[in-house]
Amino acid sequence: STPQTRLKEWLDPGNTGSVTNNGYDPYAPADSFDVELYNVLSPVNNTCNTVINPSITVANLGALAVSTITVNYYLDGNSSSSFVWTGNLAPQANTVVNLPSIPVTPGGHIFYANINLPAGLPDKNIYNDSISTSFVIYDSVASAPPLVQEFESGNFPPANWAVSTPISGTTWAESNKGGFSQSGHSAVADEWSPAQSTSGEKPGLFSTPVNLVNAPNVPLFLKFDVAYAPYNALYTDSLAIFVSNDCGTNWTLIYQKGGDSLSTAPHKDSLFVPTANQWRKDSVNISNLNGQSDVLFQFQGPGQAQGKAA
Repeated sequence: STPQTRLKEWLDPGNTGSVTNNGYDPYAPADSFDVELYNVLSPVNNTCNTVINPSITVANLGALAVSTITVNYYLDGNSSSSFVWTGNLAPQANTVVNLPSIPVTPGGHIFYANINLPAGLPDKNIYNDSISTSFVIYDSVASAPPLVQEFESGNFPPANWAVSTPISGTTWAESNKGGFSQSGHSAVADEWSPAQSTSGEKPGLFSTPVNLVNAPNVPLFLKFDVAYAPYNALYTDSLAIFVSNDCGTNWTLIYQKGGDSLSTAPHKDSLFVPTANQWRKDSVNISNLNGQSDVLFQFQGPGQAQGKAA
C-alpha cells in the first residue's frame, strides 16, 4: 500500500506499464556505467536558516570507475543549476557531493536533484538518477501572543506558516468550510480524494514562531476547532500536535487523538464536508512554555494507515 512495500515500484520503477519482467540475474555483469543518486543528506530538517547547503550521496553501481558526474538541482519550480563533480568513484563505492549554497525564503520548499554522466558515457539505468525531499524554513521573527490564525487571507499556507509535502503530494490545503460555519475557510487534510496511497504519511502544518517571553503569567492555551469523520472502525486517521522551542530541531508531542476519540461526526464512506454542528472546540494547556522564545507548533495528520476522511 506504500511505494516502499508495493511490488509495482520494484518491478516497474519507470512506470512503463509493462506486465512482464525478464527477472534479475545476480551473476549477470554490471552495466558499464550506472550511477545512482542514493539519498539527500541536506536539506532534510526544518530550520530557521535562510541559506541551505545541499548535500547528496552518489553511488557507482556500474562495472567501470567514474571520474565526472553532473548534478542538476533546483528548488520548487525554479530554474535548475548544474554542478560538476570530479574525482575517482570506483565500482560499488559511493561519495558525498556538496553543492553550492542556496538562499531560501521562509515557507515550505521541495529540493530536487538529478545526476547524469558526461556526453559519450550514457547511464544505463536512468531510473535511479533523480530524488527530491521537502523541508520548511521558519520565519526568524517571532510573533507576540495572542496569535490568531483563521485562514481567511486567501493565501495558503498563510504568511509565515508552512506545510510539509510527503511523497504522494497530499498535504494540508485550504478548505472553503470554516469552523462552525462562522468563517469562510479552514485548513484541511483530505484523505479521501488522493489518487495514490497516502498510508503512513504524516503531512505537517507549521505555525509561525511565537514569542512567549513576555506572555501573561496565567494559564496559556493553544485553542483550535476541529472536524473529523472516520471511514469506519478499522480505517481511521489521527491528529497530533507537536511543539518545538529550538527552531524545529526537536519536537515534543502535546496532543494526539484518533479514530472515534477525534471524530465529530459519524463514520462516512464518502468525502467528509462538515456541517456547522460537526465541529468541536479543543485546547492544549501550554503553560509550561511560558517564558520561551521562538515557539513553533506543528499540526500533523492524518498519521494512521489508509485514512479515508477529510
